[in-house]
Amino acid sequence: MLDWWERWQIPLYLAALVLGALIGLAAPATAPAFEVAINPVLMALLYATFLSVPLTKVGQALRDGRFLAGLTVLNFLIVPVVVYLLSRSWSTCCPGHGLPAVPVRGR
Repeated sequence: MLDWWERWQIPLYLAALVLGALIGLAAPATAPAFEVAINPVLMALLYATFLSVPLTKVGQALRDGRFLAGLTVLNFLIVPVVVYLLSRSWSTCCPGHGLPAVPVRGR
């Protein structure tokens, strides 16, 4: 079962995202019910994701220079540029809605 989950994990996550978007667009009245489930489901998904990485492999990864260089470039160069470009494109197409990269406070 674990091998199957690891093999299909990313497609299943993407399918869940698409399904959630379709349900949200087709039946907006369901938003309050699903809104309550976001945090518990997200915690369960993160827990399952991080448990699939053995701790012994984390130590090896932290000693791997290529891995750390890639991680650094991704987190400090590529992601900020992508967020900036997305925030600019969002504010251009939808003025008055603010930046999607800015956290939104709950009720």
